[in-house]
Amino acid sequence: MVSIADRGRLSVRRIMLAGCAATIAIAGAAHAAVYVENKLVELTAAEKVAVTNPPPVQLISEFQTDGVANAKATKYASPIIEKEVAATGVFGATSATPLANGGRLTILMNDIPDKGAAKKGFAAGLTLGLAGVIAGDTYDVTSTYTPANGAPIVKVEHYRIIFKFGNKTLPPDVVKVKGFEEAAKTMIHLTVSHTLNAIAGDPAYPAASGATVVIPVAAAAPAPSPAATAPAS
Repeated sequence: MVSIADRGRLSVRRIMLAGCAATIAIAGAAHAAVYVENKLVELTAAEKVAVTNPPPVQLISEFQTDGVANAKATKYASPIIEKEVAATGVFGATSATPLANGGRLTILMNDIPDKGAAKKGFAAGLTLGLAGVIAGDTYDVTSTYTPANGAPIVKVEHYRIIFKFGNKTLPPDVVKVKGFEEAAKTMIHLTVSHTLNAIAGDPAYPAASGATVVIPVAAAAPAPSPAATAPAS
């Protein structure tokens, strides 16, 4: 059984989903199935802003649970975030320390677990899953680029990871993934790529960063993807 008391024994990867995964008490060896909301999908080539001469930045990332800093989850997420930042091409080299005459990129991920998930999970355990449970976590991801001279550029995205146990009807627009780690990496990949692309597309970004950008002429909005796209390992 996984409970709040077990959090200290969970791996860093599981602590990253500590909100819902660690509070749903599931009896025996049963495991909750993991789903992700597929409203946020992979950017297409027609949607990506092309950036030339991207500026170097100090990169600061933090993971929170219900607005409270989660050091273990931050340690797990930070190197993944750094790779995702590099992959976007919106910024150049990143540094853990301030840069002379350089800007700062802050990425804040706040995990907001559904309220009452523990009670629901306990009830499902007592009924051997017949009652069914659907609960999850909402991730509010805020990316802020603060140039050396200029006002901050702030972009926000939201993402849902959902857990299902027992007999329960799923909400629409969700897709099943292999487990919490794939869900977490997909969440980081999609929220970082979307918020940084939005920063690059902001009219204030070229002047503030010194970069040259080409804003694509977006085609008609694509249909929702049938499945979330996980980042490459």
